[in-house]
Parts: sequence; structure tokens; C-alpha cells
Amino acid sequence: MVKTLQLSVIGPFEAHDADGSAIEFSHRKLRALLAYLALEHGRPQTREQLADLLWGRTGNDRARHNLRQALSKIRSLCPELIETSGDTVILNPAACSIDAVTFETLSQTEDVADLRTALDLYRGELLEGYSSNEPAYQDWLSGARERLRRRACAVGQRLASLLREQAHDRDATEVLNRLLQIDPADESAHRALMEIHALAGRR
Repeated sequence: MVKTLQLSVIGPFEAHDADGSAIEFSHRKLRALLAYLALEHGRPQTREQLADLLWGRTGNDRARHNLRQALSKIRSLCPELIETSGDTVILNPAACSIDAVTFETLSQTEDVADLRTALDLYRGELLEGYSSNEPAYQDWLSGARERLRRRACAVGQRLASLLREQAHDRDATEVLNRLLQIDPADESAHRALMEIHALAGRR
């Protein structure tokens, strides 16, 4: 039976096996590779694409060598995690649970509990604290971070609106304050907070 790896890439990178023990992917490029495959969940990537993305400045031969080493290291830590077919690489969906995938799924619902869970999963920006000296990867990372941030803001706005409709203004206030931590310039969140305080007589 395949052990399920819990892979968290939103916020600080974390990986835990089925019994909760941490798995240390100590090399930065390993974490970067896993984060990319996690966000591209379900879409096989060619070895050439991955090598160019993460080691493009080293030349083709060296880049491919580095990718082989990285995949070998990942397999040594989690044998079932990586699947390859011909020249393509993908994360084995039966071997891992990915916070970004769960976040994307839950963020599309109108259920208060699901939206709360989605907002809790947004622990910070994708691969928090990581930057790459490879322009292609850094461009991808910046775009993915912005997309996830916008999705988290949309989740917070929808959740706060649902809570206000249910007259749960205290909970809505907590959500709006969380939303302002993500985006301090969110005018709709500021406006909704002012409305809640005004209705409660706290002008």
C-alpha cells in the first residue's frame, strides 16, 4: 500500500509522511521542483521543460544531469512520489496530498466550512522565502504566487459575505482582518469592516 505524503507548498515548504513525521527535502532545488510539480498537478512535464526551468543557465547536458540527480534524491526519500513515463515526469496522485490542490478545490465552493478550510490552508505566499536565480522559474513563481493570493482574497471576501448574511458578524470580522493581512490595500474588506462596526455602534 502506498504511503500518502502530505505536501504543503503554500507558505513555508513542509512534507510529512502518513504518520506525521517530517521528511526533509533539504536542497532548495528539490523543494522548488516539488512545488512546481504540485502546482502543475495532473499535467505531465517533460524532462527538458523541468531541466530548463530549474537549471537553464547551466547548459543542456548539465541541466539534464542535475534533474536526474534531483529525481533520484526525491525517490530515495519517497519512492512512490514521482512517476515517469517516457520523457515525462508527474507527481503520483495516489502517493501525495497537496495543500495547493485542496485549496483550489475548496475555494470553488459556497460552503462556509470549506471556505474556512481553504483560507486556513493559505499560510502565506507559495514557497515562502524562496527566490530563484533562474529567470524562467522566478517568473513562474511570481505568477503562481499572485494567482494564489488573488484566489485567497476571493475566498475571504466570499466567506465574509456568507457569514454576514448569516448574522455572524464577529466571525466575519475575523475573516476580514485575515483578508487584510493578505492584502492590506483591499478596499472592499476595509469597507465591510467599517459597516460592521457602524452597525454595532462602534463608529
